[in-house]
Amino acid sequence: MVHLTIAYTHLLQPSMNLNVFDFKSTKPKSSFKPRSFAFGTLPRKALLLHQFRNTATLLRVLRRKDSLQDRSNIGLEVEKYNSQEVKSFLKRWGKARDKRLSEFVDEFTSGQGSGDQLCTLPPLMLKLFFTPAEISLGEELYDYLHVVEEDSGPDISKWSKSRVAEYLEDFAKSNGVKLRSPSRQFSGSDFFAQTQFMLSGIFEDASDIAVLNLYYQIHPTEGRESFDEVLDDFENLNSKEVLYLLASYAEKYSLHLQPAAYFLDDSQALLQAVQNKMFAKQYFGCEDTKCAELVDKLQPMKKLYSKYEMQELAKSFSGQYKDPWNGVDHFIRYVKECCKEYRTRPIYFAPYVALVQCSGSGKSRMLLESSKKLRTLYVCFRSGATGYPPRTGHAIFQLFGGSGLDDAKDAKSYKLALVERLRRAEISARKHLPKPGTTSGKPEAAMFESEQLCKSVWNLQNINSEEELPDSEEPVLLILDEARALLDESQDKTPFGESKFTWFRRALRSYWEKYKKARLFAVMVDTSSRIKNFSPSLKSDSSARQVRDEGGAFLLHPFVWRGSFDAIFHGLKLAEGTRDLTPLLENSDYLQAGRPLVAIPFQDTIQHRDFLLRKLRGGFMGRTPEPGQDLGHLSIVLARLATAISCLSTTAAELVAEHMVHLLASDILREHMFVAHLAEPRLALAAAYAWNTEGELERNLLPALQRALISGVVSAGDRGEIVGQMVVLNAFDTVCIANHKSPGECVPLVSVLEQLLPKDSKVNVRNAIPPSLWDASVACGQLVLLAHHLSLDTNRQLAERHCGALFKERQPGIDAVVPIIAPVSAMVVFQIKNRSEDEEASAKIRKRMNPSFAFKNQKIPEKELVELDGNCVRVYLQLGAGVKSASCNKGGPLQIFGLSSRCLSEPVARALEMLLDSSNRIESFVLDQRAASEVDGGNLPFPDDVSTFRRILPFVIDSKPQWNDLTVVELKSICKKNGLEVGVRKHVLIERLVQVLGKEPRD
Repeated sequence: MVHLTIAYTHLLQPSMNLNVFDFKSTKPKSSFKPRSFAFGTLPRKALLLHQFRNTATLLRVLRRKDSLQDRSNIGLEVEKYNSQEVKSFLKRWGKARDKRLSEFVDEFTSGQGSGDQLCTLPPLMLKLFFTPAEISLGEELYDYLHVVEEDSGPDISKWSKSRVAEYLEDFAKSNGVKLRSPSRQFSGSDFFAQTQFMLSGIFEDASDIAVLNLYYQIHPTEGRESFDEVLDDFENLNSKEVLYLLASYAEKYSLHLQPAAYFLDDSQALLQAVQNKMFAKQYFGCEDTKCAELVDKLQPMKKLYSKYEMQELAKSFSGQYKDPWNGVDHFIRYVKECCKEYRTRPIYFAPYVALVQCSGSGKSRMLLESSKKLRTLYVCFRSGATGYPPRTGHAIFQLFGGSGLDDAKDAKSYKLALVERLRRAEISARKHLPKPGTTSGKPEAAMFESEQLCKSVWNLQNINSEEELPDSEEPVLLILDEARALLDESQDKTPFGESKFTWFRRALRSYWEKYKKARLFAVMVDTSSRIKNFSPSLKSDSSARQVRDEGGAFLLHPFVWRGSFDAIFHGLKLAEGTRDLTPLLENSDYLQAGRPLVAIPFQDTIQHRDFLLRKLRGGFMGRTPEPGQDLGHLSIVLARLATAISCLSTTAAELVAEHMVHLLASDILREHMFVAHLAEPRLALAAAYAWNTEGELERNLLPALQRALISGVVSAGDRGEIVGQMVVLNAFDTVCIANHKSPGECVPLVSVLEQLLPKDSKVNVRNAIPPSLWDASVACGQLVLLAHHLSLDTNRQLAERHCGALFKERQPGIDAVVPIIAPVSAMVVFQIKNRSEDEEASAKIRKRMNPSFAFKNQKIPEKELVELDGNCVRVYLQLGAGVKSASCNKGGPLQIFGLSSRCLSEPVARALEMLLDSSNRIESFVLDQRAASEVDGGNLPFPDDVSTFRRILPFVIDSKPQWNDLTVVELKSICKKNGLEVGVRKHVLIERLVQVLGKEPRD
C-alpha cells in the first residue's frame, strides 16, 4: 500500500491539492453532493486507496480509454485553461479522433471562452466544436472533461463476515467508539443493506455524525456538506440530506438523534416537524431551548420555493404573452402622463408611482413587456428562492451600495451620492439600452434588457455624470421590484436613521430639481400591504410636513394592475341566443380562468395544487400553516365563499399581500381599498383540498372565519347565508369525491340534492326537479358575490367557470343561484334562512322563489323568465330550525330544516351550528379570546373578563348578565355542564337553566 501511494503521488502535478483526504482517518473531507470534476481533478474516491481491488483499478480511473494519446497532461486541470489553451486542447483531442474543428471554436475562443466555461457546456454544445457535429462526439468529450466515478469503490456486498468485522473495528477505533455487539454477525450483503438507523445500533455512544460517516463510506455516492451549506440549498434537500443536517446540529450541541429523525422525507417534512410543539423531544430527546437555534435558522426557509417550482415559474414567465385588455399600453400611457405632470406641475413630492396587486397577477411580466416600449432599468430585491424573476444583486450594489454611500459621513453627502448614482443610471440607460421597439439582447430570453446587458448598463463607475442628456420627453423607467426591502428598517436602514426608501424618494426629487432634462421615473412594485408606505395618505405620512415645506403636497396615485386577469381564458364561443351549455360537460377550460399564476398549471398538476394552497396560507413551505396563522386559514375559506371583506381593515391589505386576495381598487386618498377573491376555479380547487382534509374545517378554518366575523374583518351580513354556502359546497364536494372527481367538476344534479337531505331522510328529490332535468348535471367549486342583476349571459359565464353566485342585498326571493348544465337555460335557486321556526315555506315564499318574480324588471326578458320557472329547481334552507328534517312535494321546493345534511360530518355540523348561532357581541369576543389563550391544557394570563366590561362600559353591554343574551350553542354548553337535557328551542333551554341556576347567569 505504501509503494502504491508513492507511485500514485508521482502521477500528480505540483498544482494538485493533496489535502483532500486525511490518511490518518477514514473520514472523507469532501462535499456532500456528487460534484462534476474536470479531467485532471481527482475525485475523493480515487484517494481512498484501500477501497481499490488492485493497482489496475486505480490506473483505469486515471487513464481512461478515451484519454489523449499524449499522457503528459494527466493531472492538468482543464478548467484552468485560458482561451488559447482551450483551442489547442480541442485541436489535439479532435486530431486523436480524426476530427476537424468547426468555426464555432474560433467564435468560442475569440469570446474569451476559458476552460472553466468549457467544462460547463452540455454535450449538445460540445459537439458543435467539430465537423460533422455528431452528438456522440459531444458526449465523449463531456465524459472526458467530467471524470465518471464508476468502478472506483469496493464491492462491499461480496465481503466476507471477517472483512466486515475488520472494517467495523477499524472504524470504531478511528472514531473513538465501541462496538455494541460482536461484529462478525454481518455478511457483506447484510452490511451493505443496513440503513443509517440500523447502523446506529452497532456502536455504543457513537455520535450520529460518526454513524453517517460510516454509511457514506459504504455508499460513496452519498456525500455531505457542512450545516450551513446544507441550509443554503434547503428547499431541495432529500431525506438523507435532512438527516445529515439534523445529525450535524446534534453533534454541535452534544445531542442524540431519536428514531423519528431517520424517517423525514424531505425539507418540507422537516418544516412540518419543526411546527410541532414536541419537536425537540421527539427528534433530539431534549428540552426546547436546546433546539432554539435550529428552529430560528429554519424560520426564513418557510417561504422558499422548491427547485421544481422555480423552474415552472421561470417557464411561465418566458411563455407567449397575452394582453387581451391592452394593459401594457394602459400602464405606459399612465406613466408618461405622470412623468409629464410631475415636470409641469411642482405639486408632487417625487416622480414615482406604486404598482400594486396580489401575488401571481403578472406585474413583473407586464413590466418585461413594457420594457420593450420604454427604456427600463430593472432592479429586484427578492431574497432567496421566493419567486421569479430572481434578485439582481449587481444592480442593487451599483445603485445602493459601495463607496460614497456605505462610507458617507453625513446625511447630506449620502443624499448627494445617491443623486449622483441616479444621474449616472439614466445616462447609462440612454447610452446602452436599445431604442424603444428594438432589441440588442436575446428577444426570446425571459430577462430585462438591463440584465442581459448588465456589464455595460450597470457599470456606473465608468459613466461620466457631466455628460448631457438628450432633449427627450420619453421617460426612462427605474423598476424597483419587491420594493418592500427598501422599507426594512432592520436590514436596510441607512446610517442616518431612516429607511433607504425615504432617502431614495428625497434623492429622486432632488435629481429632477437639479437636472431639468431628467426623465428617470421610478416604479415601486409590490403587493398592496405596502401601498400606504409607498403612497401614504397625507394623514399618515410621517414626512408630510417636510413634503409641504419642500413644495410637494401630493403623491401620484398608485397603479393597480388588473390587466392579466382571465388573459388566457376564452370560455364557450356560443352563437348569440344559444342557451345550450352541454358542451361544458367535456370541457376543462374553466380551470384557465383567473390570474396567470393560477390559470397556467405546472407540468405536475398535483404540485401546482399544493403550491397554490401554500400561497393561500401565506407562502409557507410546511404542509399546514403554523398555529395561529388565522389569515392563512381565513383565505382558504374565503377562496370559495361569496363574502365582503372590510375595505377599512388593515387585514384586508395583508390578505392581498400574502394570501392571494385580489386588490380591486384603492381610493385617491389611499385609505380605503376594495378587495375580494375573484372567480378562479383552480385556486378554489386548491382550497377545496384543504376543506376536505379530515379535521381541517372544524379545527382551523371555521374558527378563523368566526374570529373574522366577530372582529369585523369579514362583513357578518346574514350568517345564515355564509353557513348555507358552506353546506351547498360540501354537498358538491361529497358527490365529486364519491364519483372520483375533483371538487368543482360536473356531477349529477340529483346526487347533489340528495346530499343536502338529512342522513335518514327518504324524501324523493326528483319531486323538486322538472322531469326534463332529471339527468342534468351541475358544477360548483366556488360561490362569488354578484354585484349586479342576473342575466342569462351571466348565468352562462358562471357555468363556464363552474361557479355559483350569491346575490347582493335586497334581492327578493332568491339568495343564491347555481347554473344547471342542460340544453336549455336552467338553474338551481336557493333561499337561505336562519330562523328557529320549523314551519314549511309559505305559499308567499314559494312564489317569491320563482325566477319570474325574483328577477322581474331586471335583465332577463319576460318570456324567458316564464321558461325559467319551468326549468328551475328551488331549494329552501331553514338552517336555524330546531327539528332536523326535509320535505318536498311534487313541483314544490326542496325544503331542508336544520343543519342536518348528510354531506356534513358531526364535527363540521357542530362547528357550523356555533358559527350560525354566534353574534357580534363583546361577550362572545372576550370568551373566544379567552379560549384561544389555552395552551397545552393551561391558560396564558388573560387581562379581560366580562364582569369588568359590565361595571365600566355603559350601553355596549348589559350591566347584568341575561340568559336571553346567550346564544343557543352557549346555552346548550351550560346545560351539558350541569347535566341537564339539551332541548331544541331556546326558550326551553332558558327555562331549564333558570330552574337550576337562577334567573341570571354568571359570567
